[in-house]
Amino acid sequence: MNSTPSMACQRGAALAFSLILLLILTVLGASSVQSTLLDEKMAANYRDRDAAFQAAEAALRSAENLILNAATSDFSDATKWPTAGSLSSTGGFLGLNYPDGGIDYSADSSIWTTAGSYQTYDHPDLPAASDPRFIIKYENQPSVSPAVRVFKITVFAQGKSAGTRVVLRSFYERTN
Repeated sequence: MNSTPSMACQRGAALAFSLILLLILTVLGASSVQSTLLDEKMAANYRDRDAAFQAAEAALRSAENLILNAATSDFSDATKWPTAGSLSSTGGFLGLNYPDGGIDYSADSSIWTTAGSYQTYDHPDLPAASDPRFIIKYENQPSVSPAVRVFKITVFAQGKSAGTRVVLRSFYERTN
């Protein structure tokens, strides 16, 4: 007795099974490609955010060096550290008692696009869409000794794309 079915009795079950298996493998392959593309986009965004953060850190160090190397007499000079007037005429240096309570330092603020209201840190090796910008506010607290000067530094930086933005704020103390 012959137990194998003849060719006439077969109905294409192996073909149907193979096509279903091929469809499953295609869906899995497309899913893994989509996952890989998402991972690439996330890695690129992380690199861009890191570039913006590094640019902001470099500008922060530059601002600290400006304070460190400034002459002590400069801090009481209202022409170098204005205590009033338009923000666009300060050059990024705000003097003691400058009314900055209403200033919006966020990344979307127009303060970072108004010429004359900030200082820029220009470094050719920074991978950023534009040079980082900073504002230094001289603000001694009444309880702090006059020999200790306190400065609030606010920095704005962009990554390789202009849409990636970082704002850092630091308080820096200088003793005479």
